[in-house]
Amino acid sequence: MSPHYSLQKILTAIFLLAILVVSILGYRVFIQGIKIDVDLKSLLPVDTSSESVINHVDQGILNILGDQLVIAIDARDLQEGLSAAKFLDQRIKENPHFSFYEVNSGLELINHQQLFLQNYHYHLLTSKQKQFLLENPDELLESAQMDILGFSSGKSQLSLQQDPLGLFGSFWQQQIPDSAASVREGRLVFSSNHQHTIVQLLRLNAPSGNITLQEEIAFWAKQLQSQFARDFPSVKLLFSGPVFHSAFATATAKREVSIIGFGSILGIIILFLLAFRRIDILLLSVASIGFGCCSALVVVCFLFQEIHLIALVFGASLIGVAVDYSLHFVSKLQVLTNHNQSPAVLRQLLLPMALGLGTSILSYACLFQSNLKVLNEIAVFSMTGLLMSWLFVCVIYPVYFRKLLPTQSPLISALADLPSHFWKKKSYAALAGVVLITLTTSGFYFIKLSDDVKTFYKPPADLLASEQYLQKKLNNISLHQYLLLRASDEESLLQLEERVSQSLDQLIIKGELGAYMALSQQVPSIKTQAENRLLLEKHVYQKEALLDQLTHNLELGDAFSSNARTEFEKVDSFLYLDDWMPYARPDQKILWAGKTGNQVASIITLKAINNNQSLNAVADQHAILFVDKVQSISNSIFQLTSQAIKWLLISYLVIFSLFVIYFRHFSILILPLVPLVASLMALAVLSCFSIPINLFHVFGCYLILGFGIDYAIFYFFDQKKDSATEYGTFLAAMTSIMSFGFLAFSSTPMVQSFGLILLLGCTFSLLISPLSSQFNKQKRL
Repeated sequence: MSPHYSLQKILTAIFLLAILVVSILGYRVFIQGIKIDVDLKSLLPVDTSSESVINHVDQGILNILGDQLVIAIDARDLQEGLSAAKFLDQRIKENPHFSFYEVNSGLELINHQQLFLQNYHYHLLTSKQKQFLLENPDELLESAQMDILGFSSGKSQLSLQQDPLGLFGSFWQQQIPDSAASVREGRLVFSSNHQHTIVQLLRLNAPSGNITLQEEIAFWAKQLQSQFARDFPSVKLLFSGPVFHSAFATATAKREVSIIGFGSILGIIILFLLAFRRIDILLLSVASIGFGCCSALVVVCFLFQEIHLIALVFGASLIGVAVDYSLHFVSKLQVLTNHNQSPAVLRQLLLPMALGLGTSILSYACLFQSNLKVLNEIAVFSMTGLLMSWLFVCVIYPVYFRKLLPTQSPLISALADLPSHFWKKKSYAALAGVVLITLTTSGFYFIKLSDDVKTFYKPPADLLASEQYLQKKLNNISLHQYLLLRASDEESLLQLEERVSQSLDQLIIKGELGAYMALSQQVPSIKTQAENRLLLEKHVYQKEALLDQLTHNLELGDAFSSNARTEFEKVDSFLYLDDWMPYARPDQKILWAGKTGNQVASIITLKAINNNQSLNAVADQHAILFVDKVQSISNSIFQLTSQAIKWLLISYLVIFSLFVIYFRHFSILILPLVPLVASLMALAVLSCFSIPINLFHVFGCYLILGFGIDYAIFYFFDQKKDSATEYGTFLAAMTSIMSFGFLAFSSTPMVQSFGLILLLGCTFSLLISPLSSQFNKQKRL
C-alpha cells in the first residue's frame, strides 16, 4: 500500500467523520432553530473591572425603562402639528407592537404620590427650608404670609392648619420633574420660538431584541416617513428609543450581508470563468465554500446557541479566503500535460496547504483572547469554515479532476507575473525598500490608538439628532453616568446619600453639575426626618415661634394656632422606603437598586455634567463609585487593543519558533516576515491618512498573518518554479481583496475598519510574497 493511498484514506475518513459530526450537530440546531442575535450590546466589550452590582443596577434600569420609546412631531404651525399627531396616533393604534403611555395616568401617579407624602409632611423639609428656619425665619414667615394672601406658588392640598407656612407645597415642587410642556388631548406639547413639538410616549409590547419585531418596526417607520413626506411635508417626524437603533443596525447588517456575499460571489464567478473557462470548476469551488460556511454556521449555533448578525457579515467575507485551496489546486493542474495527475498535485501541495491552514487557524484562534462574544463567534466560524473547505478540496478534488484542464488565461497570467517580475529588477527593489522604510517611518510617527465607542456602532445622524433634541425637551437625565452607593441597611444608605448630596450641591453652585436626583430627596433618612420634626417643633410650633407670629400678623385667632399644634402632635409617623416605592414614578424607581449580597444599593442620577474629575473627587471622598459607562467601555477597548497587540506579537514569535524548530533552517523565517511587513505597511498607510488605529484594525492583522503567510508558503515551497504558484496566489489574493474590499465600504464602523486593514494587508502581502521564493534556492526545505 503506497503512502499516498494511506494518506488519502486518512483524509477521506476524517472528511466523512466531519460530515457525520456536522450532520448530528445540524440536526440539533435544526430542532432548536437558528437564532440570530441582533443586540447591539453584544458588540460592546464587557467591563471586567465592573462589579456585579453595576450589572444589577443596569439590568434594573433596563427592566423599568428599557421598553420605552418616543415618536414626536415637530411643526411650526400648531394646528397642522396636531392634525399630524392624530394621523400618527391612528398609525400607532394599527401597529400591534406599540401601546400608548397615557400622559394622564402619569399625572394621576404624581397626584397619588402627593397625597401619600402629605401624610408625612411634618418630617419633610428641603435643604433651603431648613436653612431659612435656622438662619432667616423672618423671610420664611413673610413668604408664608404672601402665600396665604393669594400669591401662593405651591400646590399643597393641605389645610392652612395642617401646613400654616406652606412648607409641604415647596417641598412637593422639588419632587415634580421640570417641564415646559402642556397637555393637549392626552399629548405632551412643547412650544418655544414659534416651534411646536408634540410628543407621544410609547411602550414596546415585546423584547426589543426580537429580529422579526425589528424588521417590522424598521419597515413601519420607513413607510410612516414616506406618508408624512407626502401628506405633511412641513412637519418633521422624530424617533427616539433603543429599538430604533437595533432596527437600523439589523437592516444595515442584513443589507450588507447580501451585498458583500453577492459581491464576493460575483467577483469569484468572473475570475473563475476568466481563469479556467469551465463551469464545473466554478460549481465545485462554490460547493467547497458552501460546505465550509454551512458547517461553520452549524458549529457556531451549537456552541453559542445563536450567531450574531455581524458574525454573518464577516462570514460572508470568508468566501474570499476559503476559495484559496481550490484555486491553488486547480492552478497547479492547469500546467500539467498528463492525465490523472491529481494525486500527484495533492502530494505536492499538501505541505504548503497544511501549513497555510494551520497558520490561518492559529491567527483566527487568537481572536479567542478577546472577551467580545461576537469575535469569538467569528473565530469559530472562520476556523470551522476553512477546515471543512480544506478537507473538501483534499478529498473531492483528486477524485473529480482526472482530465487535463484548459490552459491559463494570458491576461491573468500576465497580471500574476507582475509582482515577481518587479522584484527581479534590482533598481525597482531598492526603490521599493526606500518607499517601504519612508512610509512605515512616517506612518508610525503619526500613529494613534483609538478607544472610541463609535468603533462598534455609529447611529445614523438623523436618529441621533432626534434623540438629542427630544432629550432636551423631555429634560431626561443621562443613565450612562451615575453615582453608585452601598451600605449595610436602608437607613445608612439614605444617610450616605444625604452627605453626598451636600457635595453635589456645591458642584451645582460652581456650575460643574446641572442637577441630580436621589432617593433621599424623596425619602429622607429617619435621622433627618427626626431632625426636621425637631426643627419644626422648635422654630414653628413652640410658643412665640413662627406659628404664633403668623397667627398674630394675620389675626387668625388663638384657636387657629391651638388647632395647628394639635395637628402637629397628632401626626408622628416616619416615612419608610418600602411604603413610598409603590407610589414612585419610573424615573424614581430606578434610583433604588435593592439588595446586592449583604448590602443595599442605590444610584444618584446626574444631569448636565461639566466636570467628570469633580465627580470622581466626590466619589473618592465618600467611598462610592462614579459610574461612567461610556468611559468604562473606552477603557475596556483600549485595554483590549493593547492586549491584542501583545498577543499578535506573541503569535509571530510562536510561529517563528515553531518554523525554526521544525524546519531547522533560518531561511524559513521569511514566511512570517511577509505578513508582518504587510501589516506594518497597512497600519502606516492608515496613519498617514490620519485614521486612528482601533481594535478591529489590530484584529485584522491576525487575518493578515493568516493569508499573508499562505501566499509566502506557496512561493517558498514552489520547487518546480512553474507559473501555477503565481497564478493561484494572484487569484487567491484577488478573491480576498474583493471580499474584504466590500467590507471596507460598510457603514458599520467595526466592519469597515476590519475590511480596510484587510484590503491593504492582502494587497501588500500579494506584492511582497514573491520575495520568499528567493530564500529557498537550494531546495533544502
